[in-house]
Amino acid sequence: MWCEALVTAFPEDPRAVHLARATLRTAEAELKRGCVGQLSEIEDGDYPHTPRGTCAQAWSVTEFLRVLARLDAD
Repeated sequence: MWCEALVTAFPEDPRAVHLARATLRTAEAELKRGCVGQLSEIEDGDYPHTPRGTCAQAWSVTEFLRVLARLDAD
């Protein structure tokens, strides 16, 4: 995930963690609409980030939670 790569590349830069968290916050909104508690398989890169593919993808949710946990642990 891009957020994890950012923090790995710049571990001493607090701006990297801030940007990673801000990016993950955009996914939090998706958890609250559509298939509640789930993340889609893919989303368009450009705004409005329309969900595509499978509406509930387990690895999308687990990667979101894994990276969030890593940011919280650092």
